[in-house]
Amino acid sequence: MGLGRERYLGAKLTSSSSSSLTPSPIMPCPSLPTECSLQIFSCVSSPATFSALAQVSRQFRELVIPLLYRNVCLFTEDAVRRYSRSIKNDPRLALLVKSFSIISSATPQDVSSDRHAFLHDIHHALKCMSSLTDLSICLVEKPPYQQRHWIFEGTTFQLRHLELQMDYDSGLIDFLTHQPSIESLTLLGAVPNHLASMRLQLPSDALPNLTYFHGHYTQALALVPHRPVRSVHITQVDDTGEFEDSDVFVCLKGTVETVAQSTGPLENVMFDDEDTDYGLLEVVLSSLPCLKAVTLFVSPHGQSWLRYASPHWFTFIRKKTPGQLAKLQRLDITRDGYAHPLFRSQVMANGLNPVFVPRAAFHEALYASPLPFEYPAHLSATQC
Repeated sequence: MGLGRERYLGAKLTSSSSSSLTPSPIMPCPSLPTECSLQIFSCVSSPATFSALAQVSRQFRELVIPLLYRNVCLFTEDAVRRYSRSIKNDPRLALLVKSFSIISSATPQDVSSDRHAFLHDIHHALKCMSSLTDLSICLVEKPPYQQRHWIFEGTTFQLRHLELQMDYDSGLIDFLTHQPSIESLTLLGAVPNHLASMRLQLPSDALPNLTYFHGHYTQALALVPHRPVRSVHITQVDDTGEFEDSDVFVCLKGTVETVAQSTGPLENVMFDDEDTDYGLLEVVLSSLPCLKAVTLFVSPHGQSWLRYASPHWFTFIRKKTPGQLAKLQRLDITRDGYAHPLFRSQVMANGLNPVFVPRAAFHEALYASPLPFEYPAHLSATQC
């Protein structure tokens, strides 16, 4: 309903503004109560509609402009250039911005003087937005280019939320060191595999308020320990396909044991890597005693979902990690549609609220147990 009203309002404003060949100046009109105006604006999300509303009256302009510039999302280089020009013409507009987001991509053919001018526009915009609290920058460049973090030089804002998808360089360390208010940090570098990913060795007193981290495990090793992190989302260990499953497991096992040093305490973990044959869930449960939610992404192929389909799995996991399973409020195992229906009822009986959708195989040796652990007879390996 709100979207329909916004489209109707935008169409009326556009048709009225285009009915004259020359734009008319803002004309005085009877003032509406502020509450009424704000109720109208609550149905609006489109920047184009906000811009049209700003032309209706001086009262509307005073109310709309702060809303228009509060959250700025730019998806093309041309939009970045137009925005940069607008705040150059009126620097007061930049002070209204609380959230700023840019998405841009480039190939070697694009890396020219125009590209550098684009980066300078970003740099100028960031320096002007001293009230900024949320920042998201995605610069996807092929091949990845370093030395981009100079765009943060001279900035005065203090962020609470930062999301960067760009290649790392040493300039990022200096920038993060001067951002003590950051609570949520996402670092998705242009080079995903751990051999090329640069671990950010920050001073121990940097990022004292960090509670959420999303990124490569190498960065989690550097940023999570001894900080009040409560939630961690680890991206894939290796996007190249060169690692063996055992290598991935060793990396993730070491990461879990290291992030356990968070002073959070750590309550929520998510792993984008497919669970391997080695039982990552058991490592997580045994290493993180305050855990409330776990999300694992696993292969739709393999045999481990058969283990989860068996009610004996709960007996086994309770013995391996006494008391930990009962503490979980949520357990998500995604990408597998073969979970046995008996499993869900058993999970609910244990007080969990799971979303079980996939599983990969577990290593037999790690499941050596005197407990009877048989697969349901009517499920066969050919169903995987």
